[in-house]
Amino acid sequence: MPRRWLLAVLRWIGLAPSALSLAEGKAAYRRGEYSAALGALLPAAEAGDRDAQYCVATLYRDGKGTPQDEDRAIHWYRKAAERGHAEAQFELGRAYDEGTVVPQDDVEAARWYEQAARHGHAKAQYLLGLMHKHI
Repeated sequence: MPRRWLLAVLRWIGLAPSALSLAEGKAAYRRGEYSAALGALLPAAEAGDRDAQYCVATLYRDGKGTPQDEDRAIHWYRKAAERGHAEAQFELGRAYDEGTVVPQDDVEAARWYEQAARHGHAKAQYLLGLMHKHI
């Protein structure tokens, strides 16, 4: 009953149920309950929440709460990056820069680093500067 009441209140004030899933997922992650975190975050990620998408990607990348799956991690990093999540943009840039999960591609790496850098991501700014230095 309390959860149903909370969902009703969230809908009434204009927050999507994904906001509750995100909060539950982050709380479960902090407690080290990675399977529960993934279960709570996945619906929010599928609903388009970029923070949830980033968290799901990281769980897949690190194999926490699920078997490690770098392809799924890239899928969710890309979704979050396309929605403007700076850390996801950085991770996607790094994946293209290193070429371990996706084919190495300096143009794609620079594109994602640049987007992250525009959001103030310091590591992306640094790596983008190194790329331009070596051109």
